Amino acid sequence: MSFNQKKIQKLLSKFISYDTIKTEQMFALERTEMSDVHFIVDFENTDCRGLKGVQYLQREDKLDIFFSQCCSKIEMEYWEAIRNAGCEFQICKLEHSGQNALDFYIASHVGELFGQGCSELVAIVSRDKGFSAVRDYWQKPEKGKKIVLKPDIEQCILSSNEPSERRKIIQSRKQIIFLEQEFKRYTEHQRRMQILGETFAGRLEKREVEELAELLEKGQRGRVLYLNVLQRYGRELGLYVYRESRKLLEGGLCR
Repeated sequence: MSFNQKKIQKLLSKFISYDTIKTEQMFALERTEMSDVHFIVDFENTDCRGLKGVQYLQREDKLDIFFSQCCSKIEMEYWEAIRNAGCEFQICKLEHSGQNALDFYIASHVGELFGQGCSELVAIVSRDKGFSAVRDYWQKPEKGKKIVLKPDIEQCILSSNEPSERRKIIQSRKQIIFLEQEFKRYTEHQRRMQILGETFAGRLEKREVEELAELLEKGQRGRVLYLNVLQRYGRELGLYVYRESRKLLEGGLCR
């Protein structure tokens, strides 16, 4: 790294170091406050629909899938997500078919877990409302166990109230937005991308144009923008990008 690059980096750090430290502290807090969850999936009842949200599984979680011969197949995308999560994973197949037989397996397993001193949240993934009796029993004040009943993994995470990053992500994706407003933002972004692409054709790659657009849309201006583009593109190209960006901004690029 050259002397000028080191100097730029040092100056830029004055503007971003506090936010960086604050972000790291927030993530550390989320990690320490995060609750482990023991998911129990009634696969006979939900099939792959119950695995919605499986991509949010974490290494600290546990996942048990209860199934029978009539529902013993899983889509590859869900299987790969489970495998990649690295969580503790078990399956339990019904030995002898019968009315509500798998439900009794699951109810017994919940009792087994709590009987062994399980203190983590137990999430029953099923659309069978009969499991509400299991949930109500273990939620009694004298029992004091943490248990939820929802039709898929994603909804279990949402209802867990755990202060985790994955719950925040799910909540943000569940937000209701106004189509007209979002489309207006989208078309504005596309307009900026076209202008920036034409302005820096042959000088910046598409990915770099997208990064620049993001900086400008976030409101970076003046010295912060100057230092940022110099750090990203070097002195010669950075000065060119900064000067052209200023002209575009003055011309109403981000109105």
